[in-house]
Amino acid sequence: MNTLEADDYCRLTTGGRLAPYIDSLQYNHLLSLRPADATDTFIGTNDIALEDTWVNFDGTPIHNNGFIYTMTNYPVGQPNGGTGQNCAVINAKPGDAIYIPSETQDKSCTTHSSTDMLCYNEDYTGQCLSWTSTADSKHRNHCYWLTSSPLRSVKNWRVTDAMTKCQCEGGQLAPVIDDIQLEFLTNLLSTISGTTGMSTGAWFGVHNIKGTPANWNGNPSIASFASPPPAGEYCLKSTAGTHTWQPCSYTNISDVYGAICYKEEANGCLEWISSADGRYRRHCYSFIRSSAPMNTLEADDYCRLTTGGRLAPYIDSFQYNHLLSLRPADATDTFIGTNDIAVEDTWVNFDGTPIHNNGFMTTMTNGVQPNGGTDQNCAVINAITSDTTYIPTETQDKSCTGHTSTDMLCYNQEYTGKCLSWTSTADSKYRSHCYWLTSTPGGATNWRVTDAMTKCQCEGGQLAPVIDDLQFAFLTNLLSTISGTTGVATIAWFSTHNIKGTPANWNGDPSIALFASPPPAGENCFMVSTGGAQKWQPCSYTDIATVNGAICYTEAFKLSKISVYEERPTAKGIGILGIVLLGSFFAFIIVLDCQRLEQFCSRKTDPTYA
Repeated sequence: MNTLEADDYCRLTTGGRLAPYIDSLQYNHLLSLRPADATDTFIGTNDIALEDTWVNFDGTPIHNNGFIYTMTNYPVGQPNGGTGQNCAVINAKPGDAIYIPSETQDKSCTTHSSTDMLCYNEDYTGQCLSWTSTADSKHRNHCYWLTSSPLRSVKNWRVTDAMTKCQCEGGQLAPVIDDIQLEFLTNLLSTISGTTGMSTGAWFGVHNIKGTPANWNGNPSIASFASPPPAGEYCLKSTAGTHTWQPCSYTNISDVYGAICYKEEANGCLEWISSADGRYRRHCYSFIRSSAPMNTLEADDYCRLTTGGRLAPYIDSFQYNHLLSLRPADATDTFIGTNDIAVEDTWVNFDGTPIHNNGFMTTMTNGVQPNGGTDQNCAVINAITSDTTYIPTETQDKSCTGHTSTDMLCYNQEYTGKCLSWTSTADSKYRSHCYWLTSTPGGATNWRVTDAMTKCQCEGGQLAPVIDDLQFAFLTNLLSTISGTTGVATIAWFSTHNIKGTPANWNGDPSIALFASPPPAGENCFMVSTGGAQKWQPCSYTDIATVNGAICYTEAFKLSKISVYEERPTAKGIGILGIVLLGSFFAFIIVLDCQRLEQFCSRKTDPTYA
């Protein structure tokens, strides 16, 4: 295969990419992995955009164009292919006097072929700690990692530089809150030093500018430090388990050039196929307790600020029981992200999604809730220490602005599909698809291929085609993976049919995959089970006991996030009244649209289902 096909093959077989070039240490490690009979070996670098300026296949630059120095007899030998050779291989073993096997040469990305390649996956290298802090009785779930100065040529590494580097990596400089967490961080530094052989001084996010230890992110700090900070503006660094205070302007990069970063993590992830709407979801939930009481709308904002998510929605009874399991024994009234602002007693989630058959109503305290009318359009889960009427597994309606609490359930929705980028052997066209599994909505009695098409369209995609063997193997593995993680076995429709006499796809894509058996004559459509069994059935087939799934897809694209938490007066100055008015208006519009969409997407439902 060629280089681009090898990159696809890495995705298919390992879930990764062709290995990048980072530095000489990592490159020597790659060389050590090749067997004695290695042929030309693909590596994930290219100079497609700018001749002789090498970057990795994921677009990351290579520092000082370092990869070019691996080229055979550079600069008079390799690279020598000009714009016709924009990819690279490591030379074959045993090589010869010119092309020695530890060096590289440029090759065509499409015409040079080999069987050997180096693939990689980037593992998460941090460590996570979940604990209830003795500093403020707040439960936290932090994931930490070590970073360091970006280049050895950097002359300064102040605590502010460490903050910036952590932010660039998607986190913040780690606070020091209490002794449990400080011991964990100390052990983390020691472990990293032991595995890498490097000992570095690392900044933490604690200082004494106020006269006593405090953290830059506002967290309290009651840890027992070996020595109290001296008077003045001092910050904490740690080296090999020894914690010392240095001026926050300290710049000696030979003494300190590391930092411990962290980010908040949700700790209650759930992956399931809902019996209410047939959707496959992966949500990560977390119980959050704020330091001061707030109302429901403020709690939704607090979820955004602390976890990047929203107040948790209500999906079905299975998911609701999972939410209940996350609350601690001392939980007070706990905010959840549902409301009936638009239509009284018709509950929807804060993101506007409808609740199947208004199922959230079944969680309300029997006989007495909801009782607030239009003055109580939000909801809480009852406090754990409630009474015989308001039992802690049930809910009640509350004012969105007048009722306050410190406890809330937040969530993030993780993307549950899988993406594949490849150049198809069917038509030499490069595609990038993201796929996911959907299934019948609750109460449905039929599940024709046309129903599957409609459901995929309602979820923003189309029924997935089967184009070639590489993509078909990817889709079969996706079905198997979902079955393994959810425990649900299903047979799923695909977009392939034989109405024209040979396999073709509804969206017009070609289909040259090698199916287990040719389709019989007539109008037959294609389905696959989670176990990989293939079957052709009449396109009018309706047996929902046999087939109740579908693989959907969209063209892959990147999302850019725009934060409302900018340092602008207009971003922060809307106020609660403005939020309420805007929220009420948009919720009303969204509910109307979503109710119509639900009727369309769930055409046949059982009215008794909840």
